[in-house]
Amino acid sequence: MKNLPDAARWAPLHRRAIAILIMASFAAPAAAQDARMVAQAMRDYAAVVGGVHLNERCHFLDPGKTAAFGEQMQAIRTALFLDERSQRMAGLLEDAAREEAASDKYAACDDAAKLIVDASSTHAHNWSTEIAKLQAAGIR
Repeated sequence: MKNLPDAARWAPLHRRAIAILIMASFAAPAAAQDARMVAQAMRDYAAVVGGVHLNERCHFLDPGKTAAFGEQMQAIRTALFLDERSQRMAGLLEDAAREEAASDKYAACDDAAKLIVDASSTHAHNWSTEIAKLQAAGIR
């Protein structure tokens, strides 16, 4: 989470990763690069969903921001995990994130935990905005 790039660097990655996942078309020469981008999207999802669970534990965000965070995560989940296999993957990532957020490491709900939640919330907002733009452009 500490190494989350700024929003300007996320946008191109997510546009491409989401388009790849949504359209599920891999060109043979680009397959390795596409696979890396998909793997990065999965890591990003796990990190952001970790922020959701950490916020559930520590209640850093007010109720309105918490609701928005949940809606953004649902938009991301819906766009990324289209089939049964990928939905199982999402469940595993969510379970791991829930376990990490519940660990003793975050029991104090300290400033470091708040930074994770803030970064996750911001990233979810930016990512879900990019998804909405792609969907509005007809990329589903």
